[in-house]
Amino acid sequence: MCIIVAKDKITPLPQEKYLKNCFDNNPDGAGFMYVNNGEVIIDKGYMTYKSFLKRYKKLCRKYNNFKNKSLVMHFRIGTAGANSKENTHPYAVSYDKNILHKTYYRTDLGVAHNGIIHDYNPPTDKKDTNDTQNFIMKYIYPIYKNYKKFYKNRYIMDGIEKITNSKFAFLDKYDNIYLVGKFETDDDGVKYSNSNYLPYYNYGYDYYRYYDLYDKYNYKQLDTKSDEDFVKNIADIDDEYEVVLESNWYYSVDEKPFEYVGDKLLVYDFYYGLLYEVNAMGDYELIGEDVIIYDENGEEVIY
Repeated sequence: MCIIVAKDKITPLPQEKYLKNCFDNNPDGAGFMYVNNGEVIIDKGYMTYKSFLKRYKKLCRKYNNFKNKSLVMHFRIGTAGANSKENTHPYAVSYDKNILHKTYYRTDLGVAHNGIIHDYNPPTDKKDTNDTQNFIMKYIYPIYKNYKKFYKNRYIMDGIEKITNSKFAFLDKYDNIYLVGKFETDDDGVKYSNSNYLPYYNYGYDYYRYYDLYDKYNYKQLDTKSDEDFVKNIADIDDEYEVVLESNWYYSVDEKPFEYVGDKLLVYDFYYGLLYEVNAMGDYELIGEDVIIYDENGEEVIY
């Protein structure tokens, strides 16, 4: 799904462990944007964590750990287009595909995106672009051409969010960040477009995850020793729960119509899920707000 990390001028840099989680959970390339001499620098195409970290530390040394200076980072997990350096984020706001493909570029306005814009996905035989690039060229740039400071207009930004159901971070040449969509904030004030800057894996012992739809059921601690116990105990939380096991993932739904086909959970209504993580000791924490929903035709619902 990708993740955007946005640090404004008054906020310290994110903890390095969070950056490692961002790359591990979104391993298809990373990039930066920041301002230097009145220009937004697009600096991207780091396809390994080692290369990303090397560049990050060099920039931190050069710019005094970005004190009084904004920094936006993006970590990609490819959903449309090739997993190439050219398709990593951020991007200049431009109509020119060749500019969007540049791994180093100077511009007046840069943007990073988190989400999937289905209407702008490239054809399967054209992987040199992705949905974000197409959306920039066909939608954002025409607005920018006629209204240079559109990103300061809340109505336009709200419209972009509603059209795409996505999150964006814009950085202008005056070193100001403008966000689209709801971002999470860590203890230091750094903004993240979703929760996968937090560790999802490798806790040292078994963890299990489930969705608490609508957040309307009271949670009860679990004493789980095996997959079978976990399913049984989750099901015992509330009679209205039905739990479906898919590998190490557990999807909980109420009694509204649904069916489970292969690896797809088909539902006939709008669901909102909070993702909790539960370990074998019964400890739990909220780690995300993401759930993939499919309609009766097996098509992903954009919500």
